[in-house]
Amino acid sequence: MPAIITSPLIRFLGVTLLASVGAMTWTTAAHNRGATAAIAALTALISVIATLRANSAFWAPPESAPEDATVVRAAALHQSGLVIALLYAWAALSLFLIYRYTGLSWRHGWQYASGSALIAIGHLRFLRNVMRETAAAQTDAINLAVKLAAVHGLVIACGLLWLIASGKLDTAKSDWAANDIFLAGGFAVICLTGLIVKTHAALTRGQ
Repeated sequence: MPAIITSPLIRFLGVTLLASVGAMTWTTAAHNRGATAAIAALTALISVIATLRANSAFWAPPESAPEDATVVRAAALHQSGLVIALLYAWAALSLFLIYRYTGLSWRHGWQYASGSALIAIGHLRFLRNVMRETAAAQTDAINLAVKLAAVHGLVIACGLLWLIASGKLDTAKSDWAANDIFLAGGFAVICLTGLIVKTHAALTRGQ
């Protein structure tokens, strides 16, 4: 599905996330915690709303059965999966720039930046493997990917609950910027994994 990589959704979110990285780096350098948190939250909200609108096209019952329903399911999965990969790349780049060029110092910044980058790359490789499956195996691959997305969302939800309950969001330490990124990015990923499950259910209804 090369067209999906250059789809309006992916192009729009790619530009939006890059702009967000630059803006958060600038506000963090200016020690404006409120602005950094607001930009991170707005970035997550835009990502979710844009992907929601793109996915809603798959929810209405088609006027006629598609020639290959598996192709449609693969396209839907690929689209939302790419957005999740973009969000992890956004987190990685934001953490790297903030904890290297803004004067804010956190010894774990590069570790979380590297981890987020690896997760982004892993998502891209997994999606590529699903798309390369033969027609006979692709349905099983998509079903597995949807189940993994549900688990992914649940794990992130547990992580955010711990982050909130631990009181780390009120910290005066230098990890405050990372916490803003974790909270906003985690919220977006939870919503996107939910959209993957919802869209898959809509496309397989009655089958």
